[in-house]
Amino acid sequence: MSAEAGRVSEDALLGGKVILRQPVRGHRFGHDAVLLAAATPAQAGQHAVELGSGVGAAGLALARRVEGLTVTLVELDAALAALANENILRNALTEHARAANWRGAHRPVCSCSGGTRRRGCCDRKAF
Repeated sequence: MSAEAGRVSEDALLGGKVILRQPVRGHRFGHDAVLLAAATPAQAGQHAVELGSGVGAAGLALARRVEGLTVTLVELDAALAALANENILRNALTEHARAANWRGAHRPVCSCSGGTRRRGCCDRKAF
């Protein structure tokens, strides 16, 4: 991994109501996360799950908008899931949000010949 690959920026969402750390390169949150959070008809006492959450932009914006909502952020990329956890802490949402690395926690990954990892490459059923 290059030094550039590990660099992150700290950016504001919703006029600074949510502060997020995200990679400098690669996919970065945008207006789609804000629109998704705004369009989700969630209420206090409910539990929302965001699959493919990245650094948690949509889910944390939703948690900030709906007080008393519980949010689980699920991400395949371990580095992004770690940033999502940092963002939960940074925004004081630990009582209402958590992040999980799906691959590490729930979904086995098979190592195939050549060191590549892909679905269905193992002798045993992994999915």
